[in-house]
Amino acid sequence: MVKAFVLMFLVVAVSGCNKTDDMVYSEYVSLGNEGWDPVNVLVFSPGVADSVALSRNGYTLVLNVRYNQSCQAKELPMAITEESADGEISSEIVTVPLCDRRGRPLGKKSLVLYELSDTLRTNMNLQDGYWVEIVSMCPKEYTKGVTDIGLSLIKNSYD
Repeated sequence: MVKAFVLMFLVVAVSGCNKTDDMVYSEYVSLGNEGWDPVNVLVFSPGVADSVALSRNGYTLVLNVRYNQSCQAKELPMAITEESADGEISSEIVTVPLCDRRGRPLGKKSLVLYELSDTLRTNMNLQDGYWVEIVSMCPKEYTKGVTDIGLSLIKNSYD
């Protein structure tokens, strides 16, 4: 029993390993099991807490979606609103495919979840007060099984 637990722990630990040396921000919002209500606006404030982590090469902003096998949605459309470096507010619709044409889940699979990442911005510069809002563009029932939405900010490091 103890050996099985240790083996399971090692599998989870190794499968969860990512190169995080350049990740300066990562935040997830848990949506629970009932789905993502379109009135539930997710607000993120990606930033660099440590001035040592500031990059002259800019950053990459990545949208992360976690879902389980109970999710019957084939894709997840979201409205993403953000404030640009010059203070302008803009919105766009981003649709993340959750399944391939045959209906098989996409993304990296852990024990019970799939995780997809979609690059939203590359070579972006950060300013104080930068924020991102994400809203589901579909009914709550459609998103049952979508468990978490997250944003990551990765420091670009060009050699």
